[in-house]
Amino acid sequence: MEESLSERSVDPREFRIVRLDVDPWPEVLRQFFARQDEADRSGFFLGEALLSELKWVDVAEYYGLVRPKGPGLVGFMGAWFVDGEAEIHHIFLEPSWRMKGLGRIFLRRFMQYSAKRHVVSLYLEVRRSNERARSLYRKLGFSETGERKNYYSCPLEDAILMGCRLSGDVPVSCRDGETPSMEGDLCKDSAAEVCLDEGKARILQ
Repeated sequence: MEESLSERSVDPREFRIVRLDVDPWPEVLRQFFARQDEADRSGFFLGEALLSELKWVDVAEYYGLVRPKGPGLVGFMGAWFVDGEAEIHHIFLEPSWRMKGLGRIFLRRFMQYSAKRHVVSLYLEVRRSNERARSLYRKLGFSETGERKNYYSCPLEDAILMGCRLSGDVPVSCRDGETPSMEGDLCKDSAAEVCLDEGKARILQ
């Protein structure tokens, strides 16, 4: 019997990160939303509000997680960068690609990229019931800083606010004249990722 995707191991080296800001990515992202179940689609306002950020919000950056040999786009994340802070608005993987370590590496890459951009504080929010995600964020250095009552709909639920500070001693300096980028292989710059794993991200008090 052939193994299902959920039973197979996944090699993170097969994945790349791409910026979702120019054609054809907005349309690819639109199709990505269309194939999600109704619960996930409602969380993104059917994708239209989020897609408008790609065009109209200067501080917003969205990145896709892509497996070039198929099936293409399997997840994405988006954040706003303002005055030394970054707020992660979305991080999402298709259900069949979850529980394989991809989300952890994806978020670690974002933390590394943020440090290169001289971001000091990272923030995000998560459903109270999503203990799996909350556990992952805590392992990466985030702590719970507050809540927003009845913030989520479908179903109605509180949002837990989480944050962390990036340590200044993480080795993330760019070469002279180099512009920081999150794009490229998912598993590049593994040495900096190890530093984050070893507790170099400080908890935000």
